Amino acid sequence: MTDLLIITREVGYDSGVIVSIRHLAAVLEQAGISVRTCRFSTEEELWELAREAPEACLNIHVPSFKDETLAQIMTLGKPVLLSIHSTLCNLQTEAGLLERIFRMGRLYGGQLLFSCPSGPETEAMNALHSGQFIHLPNAFSYPLLTEAEARERAAQRLAERSRRVGMFSAYRPFKNLPVQLAAAGLCAGDFPLELHFSHGTEQNPLYRAMRELSEAACLPAVFHEQMSNGDFYASLDGISVLLQVSLSETLSYVALEHMARGIPVVGSASIPFATWQADYSDVQDIADKLRLALAADTYQENVSRTLARARQVVTANNQGAVARIREFIGGAYDR
Repeated sequence: MTDLLIITREVGYDSGVIVSIRHLAAVLEQAGISVRTCRFSTEEELWELAREAPEACLNIHVPSFKDETLAQIMTLGKPVLLSIHSTLCNLQTEAGLLERIFRMGRLYGGQLLFSCPSGPETEAMNALHSGQFIHLPNAFSYPLLTEAEARERAAQRLAERSRRVGMFSAYRPFKNLPVQLAAAGLCAGDFPLELHFSHGTEQNPLYRAMRELSEAACLPAVFHEQMSNGDFYASLDGISVLLQVSLSETLSYVALEHMARGIPVVGSASIPFATWQADYSDVQDIADKLRLALAADTYQENVSRTLARARQVVTANNQGAVARIREFIGGAYDR
């Protein structure tokens, strides 16, 4: 019998939540914790998965279900860990979600725990609603480049005429894409730049705006087709630097994926492990950090520092995730 059942809603693509669960399951299996993952499309499927699960512990990711369905699940008497993948900054913009989380906590007491991927925000949530939040770091299971591999790829990037600036993200306002594009425009006289984005949909006004802004600034832009997360990770080696100066992030897998391949990242304070942090509201600060990241005389040093930080984050997060899940499972069997 497996130790833990992880459940989330089927969304039809590699969302950040799906990627996070995949990494978590792989890291737990490597640590000797047996895990089964399932996805549901309807409330009935969620209830059926929980009801028929032989596992003693349930880990449901994201509260994308009705209160009535959770009430059914709680009648099973099993400990439930509900993983929240949003920061407080984002939760406050989702109508009624904060209130709903605290209401669920009051209703189900110690049988229901919540996990938060940020240590400080876990403490903050417990200060508001004591004792029911645990810190479950975002795990990471892909192999990192070696120092030699990262330096070899860096030399190849330096030999290219253009500096490729990754701006991969969802087209949502908190990603702060127009400000970062403007910062790249300020640097266009220092380096021949080529911007790299993910494809969006024509129905998304921010996606349309980014295409128009890059054309207006005469900045070459490449829009990449959607692909699996694993294929995306393997495709990054031509990128010189990533801009991820967003207003809010829980971790930013995109940033960590680049750093794990030795690619420097200019992030915001929401990504404390980024190679550089820039003020998301200061276009000149972002441009200055972008120039530092791309400077040819220090680029190899930037790559080495970036890879070392990625190793630290991956090691600490993986160890923390395993420890928290062990404690959750152990608590279930101690009941």
